[in-house]
Amino acid sequence: GLWQSTSTSYVRSFYKNRCDQDGGADMVVGDNSYSSFQGAVLELLKDGNQWRARVETPNGSQWGQSSARSVTLNGPWIYVGVYMGSYNDNVNEHTNTFTGSDLTVYQGGVQTVITGSEEKPDSLVSTAHIGAPSRTGTISFTTDTTEFSMTGMGQVRTEANVDSSAFFAYTRVPLDLTKLSLKVASFWRSNGSNNAGIMIRDSLDACSGFIQVGLWQSTSTSYVRSFYKNRCD
Repeated sequence: GLWQSTSTSYVRSFYKNRCDQDGGADMVVGDNSYSSFQGAVLELLKDGNQWRARVETPNGSQWGQSSARSVTLNGPWIYVGVYMGSYNDNVNEHTNTFTGSDLTVYQGGVQTVITGSEEKPDSLVSTAHIGAPSRTGTISFTTDTTEFSMTGMGQVRTEANVDSSAFFAYTRVPLDLTKLSLKVASFWRSNGSNNAGIMIRDSLDACSGFIQVGLWQSTSTSYVRSFYKNRCD
């Protein structure tokens, strides 16, 4: 069809196959001062057959919560962990670092704190680059603690026909996961827009279903946002 405004005109074609929920984004907490998020807890919670993102303040009260979202997680094992990326994937702009602690998996009333020890089955020694980020990511743990520091690049996307990219440190858990949480320590601001937080994925393929909640910040603003996606067709 013909498309026109007061300043331009063109011919454009749109197409669509269905209306079911492919993916999207929820603002969980908006705040222009990143320092307010230090000590906060990021959470992904099972709500029936759906998932919600939630943020708790350092004193344990609820700060913000997303809508319940359907996410394709086939199992019987899924991937959970911490991720880091940049919204504008420019190698020369993004050198920030994300630190946190106490990544915790909840299953059937049992809580497991994930470590970086290769001697324990529940560890984040496995890493992957989801999609094709332009820089290699890293993660390291403070000896004998649950505290970690990571760097990484990528771009989390929700469009059904676009791959996401990120650095992802993960462990595999059964599909009966009910909650994933992480305590934020710091997220150093740099040029450009950056994001980091926790993620649940069906697989390591860039087109697999996922939901995440993370800190998003640039030189001028910061907030907590949750992205989810079901496919890449």
